[in-house]
Amino acid sequence: MATLAVRKALEADIPNLLPLMRELAKFEKYAEDFAVTEAVLREQGFRRSPPDFHCLVAEEGSELVGFLVYYFVQSLIGRGRT
Repeated sequence: MATLAVRKALEADIPNLLPLMRELAKFEKYAEDFAVTEAVLREQGFRRSPPDFHCLVAEEGSELVGFLVYYFVQSLIGRGRT
């Protein structure tokens, strides 16, 4: 049995990451609206500084078996009006 490892996604992971994202979209019933492509992942997640999103992947052996995408948003809650 291979050990599960979690690591920061690399640009080289995109071809294996996108199918996992499509499967999630299918499971969550929004596959028809899923518009992410390899080019979008590459540009927005790996070429921009700062990136629009961050991604961790779960790897078992040499196979990607899961992922987590997160991003930061600015909140104005609690700042009051100026």
